[in-house]
Amino acid sequence: MADIILLLLGAIGGGIVIFFGTIILVGRKIFEPSKEWREKVERLEQEVRDLKK
Repeated sequence: MADIILLLLGAIGGGIVIFFGTIILVGRKIFEPSKEWREKVERLEQEVRDLKK
């Protein structure tokens, strides 16, 4: 009986870890700006600085 409880607790713990890991990875992907967008913003900011001179 103790073996079944330990396996069940391990499975629940693993499920919780996977759940939160997935949430974190998906959240990063959604909220982190892509490399293309960052480069585009940097180019536009540089262009604005050049035009102000």
